[in-house]
Parts: sequence; C-alpha cells; structure tokens
Amino acid sequence: MSRDIRVGVRVVACAVALLASGRALEAIPPPGVGLQVTAAGGGTSVGGSFRLTSTIGQNVQGPASGGGNAVAAGYLAPPPEDRDWTTCGLTQSGTYLFNLTYRVRLDVPVLGSLHCLRVRRTDGPHPDAIPGIDTARFWSLTAENAAGGPAGGYAVSLTFPQPAFADPFACRSLGAGAWDCARDAFTSSTVRRDAIAALSDWAVSDHYVVPVELLGFEAD
Repeated sequence: MSRDIRVGVRVVACAVALLASGRALEAIPPPGVGLQVTAAGGGTSVGGSFRLTSTIGQNVQGPASGGGNAVAAGYLAPPPEDRDWTTCGLTQSGTYLFNLTYRVRLDVPVLGSLHCLRVRRTDGPHPDAIPGIDTARFWSLTAENAAGGPAGGYAVSLTFPQPAFADPFACRSLGAGAWDCARDAFTSSTVRRDAIAALSDWAVSDHYVVPVELLGFEAD
C-alpha cells in the first residue's frame, strides 16, 4: 500500500509493506510521533512486520531485503534524516552505516556500555578548522548507554568518506583549534581509524595536522 505520509509539515512518500499479516494499515502521525501504524479498526497493535522504502527504492526503516521489523505497539520512530542518523541496540562485533550520503561506517570490536550512536553531519567548515582540515563537512558523534547517559569502555573503528586526498587522516576535534589526527587504513575514497575510545566532532584532513597553540603575542 503506497500513500503520502505527512511528517510535521513535510510530505514523505513511502511504501508500507505489511509482510506477514496482510491486514489493512492506516498511517497516522500524531504529535511527537514520526509515524503511527494501526489496524483498519484503529487499534494500535498490528502484528506482522513491516518495511518502509522511499519512492526511489531506498531502504528507510527495516531490513534492506528479506524479513521485516515487527510491528508491536504500532509506533515507529521518525525515519532518519540523511544528515542526522541515530542507531540503537548496537552489538559486539556489529557493523553499522550512518547517513545516506557521505556515509560513515562503524565497526564495534569492543562494545563496552555503547548502546546508541548518533551521527550528525554538517555540510560546511568546522568552527575550529585549521589549515589541512577539510572544509566541506564534518560529523558530530554522540555515544550513549542504554540509560541515555554517556557510553564508556568501548573501542570502535570509524571509516569516513574522503575526497580523494593522497594522504588523508581521520581527525577528532579537541576544541580550540586542536585536532587529534591518525589513520589505520585508507583508500582513494575512505579513511579508517581504529581503537577509538572517545567521540566528539570528526573531520578528515589532507595531511597529518599538527595543531599550533598560540601562547601569546606582543605588538610593536
């Protein structure tokens, strides 16, 4: 069943596939809920499973192929925005992709208390960018535990897209123009960094960036 689903003031065209039960569905977005799926009679428990895809076939919610996500309470989280993507229920040894364009890949060798990761992409220069840091975009990463607090004890790998730099690095902002840059592997389109135990703002650089700290100056 295809229909236009209004989310806030934006109209998103989606195809809703009820894979198991075959019952009629209604798509109703109440305040504060991205999408509410109900049975034809209005009940909030539908049963079966679902998959949401965009009108050009991109997977929005649910697995990309086969199976489906169970519909229990009938409420679905808002489909992730291209530039602001959160995934929860992370698992040990899992691999996850964030954002539809300029994708960031997360690999989780050591989970610790990591439960959710939010990746928010900003297209433009970082406020603390210094020469060498790519000014096209940066990513803000937030790691949370199951209670919604800061996660800890994890060690993850991040792979960022990069614009064909010959000598790229993955750089974490330390604030005030200081950057922690390193890499473990790279290709003509990506750069990867392993054993990451702290997350904040990230960008790529076209060479190894050595931050310069201004200690003071004198005027003649």
